[in-house]
Amino acid sequence: MDTIKRHGKFRFFRNHPLISILAILSIVSAGYYFYSSATKGPEQIRYVVARAEYGTIVASVSGTGQVSAQNQVDIKAKVSGDVTAIGIKEGGDMTKDALLFQIDDRVARKAVRDATLNLETAKLSLEKLQKPPDALALLQAQNALAQAKRDLEDLQKPPDALALLQAENAVQQAQDSYADSKKNLEKAYEDGFTDVTSAILDLSTVMNGLSDILYTNTIERSQTNSDWYTNRVMTWEYDAALEKKNLTNTAYEKANKHFKAVEASYEQTSRASSSEARERLIDDTFDAVKMASDAVKAADTYLDFVQDVMEDKSIVVPSVMSSHQSSLDAYTSKMNTRYAALQTAVRLIDDRKGAIVNAERTLVEKNKSLEDLKNGPDTETLQTARERVTEKEKLLTELQAPPDANDVAQAREKVKEREEALAKLQEPPDEFDIRTQKIAIRERTNALEDAQEKLEDYRITASFDATLADVAVKKGDSVSAGTILATVITRARIAELSFNEIDVSRIAVGQKATLSFDALPDTQLTGSVAEIDTIGSSEQGVVSYTVTVAFDTDDERIKPGMSVSAAIIVDTRVDILLVPANAVKLQGESSAVDVVQDKGIQNALSPGGVLLSNPPTRTLVEVGISNDESTEILSGLDEGAFVVVRTIDQSSSNQTPAQSQNPSFRIPGFPGGGGSSGGGGGGFRMQVR
Repeated sequence: MDTIKRHGKFRFFRNHPLISILAILSIVSAGYYFYSSATKGPEQIRYVVARAEYGTIVASVSGTGQVSAQNQVDIKAKVSGDVTAIGIKEGGDMTKDALLFQIDDRVARKAVRDATLNLETAKLSLEKLQKPPDALALLQAQNALAQAKRDLEDLQKPPDALALLQAENAVQQAQDSYADSKKNLEKAYEDGFTDVTSAILDLSTVMNGLSDILYTNTIERSQTNSDWYTNRVMTWEYDAALEKKNLTNTAYEKANKHFKAVEASYEQTSRASSSEARERLIDDTFDAVKMASDAVKAADTYLDFVQDVMEDKSIVVPSVMSSHQSSLDAYTSKMNTRYAALQTAVRLIDDRKGAIVNAERTLVEKNKSLEDLKNGPDTETLQTARERVTEKEKLLTELQAPPDANDVAQAREKVKEREEALAKLQEPPDEFDIRTQKIAIRERTNALEDAQEKLEDYRITASFDATLADVAVKKGDSVSAGTILATVITRARIAELSFNEIDVSRIAVGQKATLSFDALPDTQLTGSVAEIDTIGSSEQGVVSYTVTVAFDTDDERIKPGMSVSAAIIVDTRVDILLVPANAVKLQGESSAVDVVQDKGIQNALSPGGVLLSNPPTRTLVEVGISNDESTEILSGLDEGAFVVVRTIDQSSSNQTPAQSQNPSFRIPGFPGGGGSSGGGGGGFRMQVR
């Protein structure tokens, strides 16, 4: 009977095995869920923090491009205006930071003055917020009246004997300086004429010698020397030999023609000729020496080429050819000496002419000062001074006169208003107003810096050593932004890089750059910005600008066409308060950081974060420049404060001893070990945000 009852209890399980198993699994899952919820530990947050410290920040922009096969750079205007000065002559060498062009900057200087005035006004407004003004109207009026009277008395006094004597001495000194300047200019003309005489003699020797070397037949009677040189190597180097021969002949003919004209002018000019005639002769002789130098150089290159080919083909070089080469070396030395002397003479004459202009202007000014001192002030000046005295007397009388009843009532009202204003001034200033005014000062400071940078654009200087190949404008020409002023040949290799329209607005000529190369991953070179395109190119809606960077040093491993990347330093700030860039958050249109309130944190800078007793406080800050790592803090945070860089969420769960010892259970009808695949147990999950 008992056996029958037991069999009846399990009859349902035997008849419905699937339903029975699902029911058991549901009961076990629900129990496990409620147990896990009951034993799950509380969520904890760890904070990764950093300290606000003073340091240096460097902001840069990056671009890519290629090493250029050319070393020619255009100097372009950044602004519009009239060219007022050109600091170097075409063909001359320019050194870094030398003045190349000056564009009329009167408008830019006015903008700087206005920006300076606006900044001072903003600073005064901030001072007014932070401390009450002084009320000294009566004393100021008395002082103003006294000063006006003194000015009038000074105008009405006869000229002081000492002042008159000093003015007369100043005139005499100006006259002496003017006379000395004229003597110095005449001396420069004399010395220049002497240099011309020596140059004419050497030019005659050089041009006759070149003619003998090229056009006589001292090597072989049947042909000129020049033809002989070409014929000796034309079997192997026909085109090159013919090209060098033609270049040499052309350079000689050009130099000889100019020399003949200068020689004729020299015969018609003497030391007694006008200064204009002598100066023109000096300039023409200087040009003749340059042309002769070019002709000698071309001939020397021609003969060296022929000699190299002959030696390579084991052809005997005649002794006459060696004699010609020795003569060319001597001619080169002569022309270099005359070139330096005449260049000095030309520059000295220009300087002395400028000194005469300055001395003449000074003499006019000193004479006018002396006449003004002797004649005394004019009627208009005296009348203005008397009106100023009357005005100050009236103001002082009004201040000292007893007020009427209405004035007393108004004064009492004003006293009441001032008392209220004083009470308000004695209260601590409103932090929001102070912050607003500080922001205004920062804006005015930025405007002043922008105006000063704009003013610098009117003065165009060399950003590297180079040779001025071509000057496209002259003094007095009107130019606009992007106009090519000159073309220079730099001895340094250059790279042409592409930047987007946002980054290029921060780049300026002369900024330093670090260059790296795909083909040479372990090589880095430095350079500086030499040129910036004023007109960008658009491709698929993206505007880019080409920036040319000149290398500071040359490396023979760097070849034209190589891929290059550049990081251009656009701003550097030293000794400023910095925090990690990730610590700064946007809050509306402002910036903010989360400041740690706990004191004496252990292992505060641990990369794994720290636990805080108090939640961080969100604090508004004013930020400056930033890069990928750091951000400048202008206000709102003190040095040494800890700020939150990021947070780490930790969710922990605890196990009972029974769970740890027996993590699995068996289900009737299924193999054991069902819990082993669950991977349950304690631990934590980490999420960085």
